[in-house]
Amino acid sequence: MVQILKKELVRKSLHVLIAFLPLIVRSSQEQAVILLGIGSAVYCLSEYLRLTGRYEGNVLLRCFRPIISTTEYVSRGNEKTGFMKSPLTLALGALLSIYLFPFTAMKLGIFALAFGDTAAALLGSTLPVKGIPYLRKKSLGGMAGCFTATFIASFVVLGSAGSALLIALAATAVETLPLRDFDNACIPVFVGWVASALI
Repeated sequence: MVQILKKELVRKSLHVLIAFLPLIVRSSQEQAVILLGIGSAVYCLSEYLRLTGRYEGNVLLRCFRPIISTTEYVSRGNEKTGFMKSPLTLALGALLSIYLFPFTAMKLGIFALAFGDTAAALLGSTLPVKGIPYLRKKSLGGMAGCFTATFIASFVVLGSAGSALLIALAATAVETLPLRDFDNACIPVFVGWVASALI
């Protein structure tokens, strides 16, 4: 249990870095898109090398070793032997948010992804109180974590408890669905859509 929690802490520490994206977008939307594109391409190459083992013994490809080692450490279940999709779905959700919504709505979607989804995973692991019919891998602890973190982030951005409540409910509803890694793409888009309607 302790080892699993350590892995989740590392995994979600990387996940929460997406919260810095609005700062980059505010400076330059084009730069943010380029960084997401380059990051995705580098990650895809890293996964190819991890799964084929072609980086072993190749001096030029050793620079991918830190990425590969981190991916191996934080991988869950089938991700150890298959392509780990979560970083790419994270980038997809971020890109869609950038192009689909105005800045504040985009920021709220990204914050829901960064803080709400992270809190759901960590609290779901430490407080795995089950109680959701037909959603065996979800827990009340995870739902509470997602709702609370998203509510706080949204309230800080908007200063409105009512709007923050609706946004937190939207994020929690999507996070509760059995979407696996694709919640990374769905949370910011759905929350961004709700936020756009509220702002």
